Amino acid sequence: MTTKNNPIQEKKETSSSYTEKEKLASRYLLLSHRCFPKNMSELCLLGLIVQSPEKELRSGEIAAQLGLKTSQVAAMLKNLESKEEIYRHEEKSDRRKIVVGLTEKGWESFLQGKEEVDHHIRRIEEELGDQSPLFFTMLKKVIALEEGLKNA
Repeated sequence: MTTKNNPIQEKKETSSSYTEKEKLASRYLLLSHRCFPKNMSELCLLGLIVQSPEKELRSGEIAAQLGLKTSQVAAMLKNLESKEEIYRHEEKSDRRKIVVGLTEKGWESFLQGKEEVDHHIRRIEEELGDQSPLFFTMLKKVIALEEGLKNA
């Protein structure tokens, strides 16, 4: 009796066997995410505001710079506002546009998060030693690749 190849079974078997690279990438993403108690997306959002010359940004600018949908940014802003880390107000010249800035609590949260990121970077540099510049060069290339794939 001959058995026909079952394409669904083959896909299940193929997809259930992770390669070493897939395991490493998955593990790295999970661990790097857990290194920081603060939501990294929120920390990046706070950082954008800190880096802006006026220390305020329009919500649309935040979405564009983070590469997120405006609905995603709106949810983040709502969460940050509920934690009293940001304030919002209408732009004077165009009341339809909302401007976002940091409260004192938001500044404290940003500085704490930045310190955690800096600490994590120092640990990587210490552990990798002479190889840390190569790691960060490769990380920069991976990020550029990911951003290119996202925009494709």
